[in-house]
Amino acid sequence: MTARPPPRRPRLPPLGAAAAAWLWLAPTAAWSQDRSPQLVRPLPPEYPDDAPPGATGTVDVELTVGADGTLLEARVVDGPEVFHAAALHTARRLEVRPALEDGVPVAGTLLLHFHFEDPHEPDHDHGPAEEIIVRAERADAHDAHARATLDDRELEATAARTLAESVAEVPGVQLSRTSGSAAKPIVRGHNERRLLVLYDGVRHESQKWGPDHAPEIDPFTAGSITVVKGPAGARYGPDAIGGVLLVQPPPMRSETGLGGKAMALGGTNGRRGYGALRLDAVPHAAQAWSLRLEGSFNDAAAQQAPDYVLGNTAAREWSAGGAAEWGQADWTLRLRVHHFDRQEGVFYGVRTATPEEFEAQYAAGVPANAALWSVDRTIDRPSQSVTHDLATLHAEKATDGGWTWRAIYAFQRNHRLESEQVRSAATAGAQYDFTLRTHSLDAHAEGPRVVLGRWKLDPGLGAQGGFQENVYRGYALIPNHRSFSGSAFGHGRLLGDHGAITAAARYDHLDRTAYLRTEDFERHVARDTLRPDDCPAYDHGKACARRYDTGSVSIGGMWHAVPHTLDLKLDLSRGSRFPAVDELYLIGSAPSLPVYAIGDPGLDVETTWGLSPTAVFTHPLLDAEVGGFANRVDDYIYFAPALGPDGTPTYTVTIDGSWPEYTVQPITAHFVGGDGYLDVAPQEVVGLRTQGALVRATDAATGAALVGIPPDQVSSTLYLRPPPPGAVQRWWLGVEVERLARQRHADASVDVLPAPAGATLLHAELQAELRWADHDWRLALQGSNLLDTAYREYTSLLRYYADQPGRDLRLRVSVDL
Repeated sequence: MTARPPPRRPRLPPLGAAAAAWLWLAPTAAWSQDRSPQLVRPLPPEYPDDAPPGATGTVDVELTVGADGTLLEARVVDGPEVFHAAALHTARRLEVRPALEDGVPVAGTLLLHFHFEDPHEPDHDHGPAEEIIVRAERADAHDAHARATLDDRELEATAARTLAESVAEVPGVQLSRTSGSAAKPIVRGHNERRLLVLYDGVRHESQKWGPDHAPEIDPFTAGSITVVKGPAGARYGPDAIGGVLLVQPPPMRSETGLGGKAMALGGTNGRRGYGALRLDAVPHAAQAWSLRLEGSFNDAAAQQAPDYVLGNTAAREWSAGGAAEWGQADWTLRLRVHHFDRQEGVFYGVRTATPEEFEAQYAAGVPANAALWSVDRTIDRPSQSVTHDLATLHAEKATDGGWTWRAIYAFQRNHRLESEQVRSAATAGAQYDFTLRTHSLDAHAEGPRVVLGRWKLDPGLGAQGGFQENVYRGYALIPNHRSFSGSAFGHGRLLGDHGAITAAARYDHLDRTAYLRTEDFERHVARDTLRPDDCPAYDHGKACARRYDTGSVSIGGMWHAVPHTLDLKLDLSRGSRFPAVDELYLIGSAPSLPVYAIGDPGLDVETTWGLSPTAVFTHPLLDAEVGGFANRVDDYIYFAPALGPDGTPTYTVTIDGSWPEYTVQPITAHFVGGDGYLDVAPQEVVGLRTQGALVRATDAATGAALVGIPPDQVSSTLYLRPPPPGAVQRWWLGVEVERLARQRHADASVDVLPAPAGATLLHAELQAELRWADHDWRLALQGSNLLDTAYREYTSLLRYYADQPGRDLRLRVSVDL
């Protein structure tokens, strides 16, 4: 559902150059102390399953809104009866600002017009109305996968955080990190290796072998992020065996004038400063065009644990980009470009000379040189620097036959530099230099809805192709490589009176050649992971070629057990993942990989078989979702500490220090668990939201629990939403208690160090929304780890060396322009 914007303004007579330039872009602005009730945020109504094929109609609903914004009544005024229930169900869930008289909130009425169209019928033109809410197809309305979507307001609450930290608000999503503020998502026990990140329909390509290699995506550029939990490779492609993150930019502006969003934030831990700005414009002189410019800047000093400074964890990040979209009749073209730049220090403490020193600093509980570190913005060695450039061209065409064709060409360049500590101050430059270039072309078509008796079929098909090359210069670690990939897929959805059935199938192919230097190849031969005649020679070593073919399939269903109240889902999926080059050939350590890692060139395609039931309950007084999962993963690529002949973890000592040794090995793994939330009284003065997740992962052959799987996690947030005072339109206070359990389901004897103790953390947020100078403003004060609790995260390699950052207070101001 989207609110239809007001009619376009008429063209104005010629003016002077300066005045004409302002009117070409500027929106109308008016300040009034009186107004009718206003929608806070639209919600998409559901197109009824029992509507006749092609049924179209508008339902007028009158809302009576109290002075405190409470919905007192919703009644149908006019419209086809078949759409009444869906319109009322959506109307009762809307958030509405009260009317104003002389700036004082009063009771009032608002007339809404819900327009319903069969999504696969041609669009119709509708005349202007005071408030038009046009039906939009919700992606999860008939999706059997467990999924959750964070909208722009929810993402705003995580401003200045990484993409992974933003989506960690979703039950079943947790974090993996090493030092500083970089983080990677874990979905139902699967790390980023087994997650596919799509930005505006394009697969995000970057180096992923280090736990500090966070996705180079600024959440400010997202209008929404959808987390699809569980295997989804049949629809989205390889790597999506643990889940998918769908990052969708805000829609381009459709009305003439200028708009956008601005945000500023300050934080205490790390003395963080953050600012972001987005400007959208539709020129009067060229109304077929929509333009966007956006950027952000994030600067932080070294962070602090409760008892000491985390030396050399300062970070600087900025991003900038823009888009231009042209739309005419049934054609849409969009060009988007974006640059991301991040520099970050690597915690001084992740370095020890001997295994005994490594264990001693852990036993001490405080890094050896912590007293020497201070809170400053210096980024010293060791450090990492990464830039990511993205350019995409989107084309969309709607045909008279009802098909919609979409194509996306994308070019990405990911450049990563990592610098070690050095003995000579004269040493300049990075010791690790990676450049990853990717070209891709995606084509997708969705067909017209086919009516099969009481069922309706929505078909779709597509193809993808790509070329990628990685150029590496530096110490022995990862070889250069080049790959070609291709895939074809089809999907369909059958809609019935009481639910839906979905199915998808996909074929994927990959040709990849890794170019190993002679000394690196010989190291693998010495370890018996390669034979001397396995790879032909090239100018500087050996060229090791591998070819992979795999298929994915999924089938699922949704049953509307109680229409508009209870949905039951079941998804059955098979997905696959090709082994990454570093998993095959990596030998060494790096600043962002504080272990000595060794690959296995014999790894095969990783394949998962998954089952996931989900129950979704929706009611004005209770929202709830509970999901479970059971996965069997064949040839699971297990990255874990290496064990010596006596069964104890081993270490590798290099000129740079002593590192725990990690290896990869193929096993058959079982993953089972569940996650969900319960939101009591989500719109009442007092409400309570509880959510949690648990995962159990074991080696099928031995029954031993796997290392690195997130511990159980649960949190409860108490919300207070009293009537707003004065000019404030909405405000609320949320106080959250989060419990991180100790990981008791992993065998301590196969880990380098025991799992850390659990922790109970206290967080809070106070937020207010107000209307001032004809703009919507939002003010928020957030506090995390308010009790300054010292703790270590099991899924963070920083736990080997130091505590997590302590108390942080953040003040945020944002405005819709």
